Amino acid sequence: MNKGIPERLCGRPFTHDALQAIREEVQGEYSLSRMEIARRVCSRLNWSNALGGSRN
Repeated sequence: MNKGIPERLCGRPFTHDALQAIREEVQGEYSLSRMEIARRVCSRLNWSNALGGSRN
């Protein structure tokens, strides 16, 4: 991994592919709220909390 990119995020492995997925979700989507971006990223990466909701 590159320096500055965490190896784990919220207890999960954080890879270059996950970072690329986040970049793709926010690219050109300047009107989206932080919550909507988080919802989309969590859905795309299959990240959920213990109750099955998105991790944001």
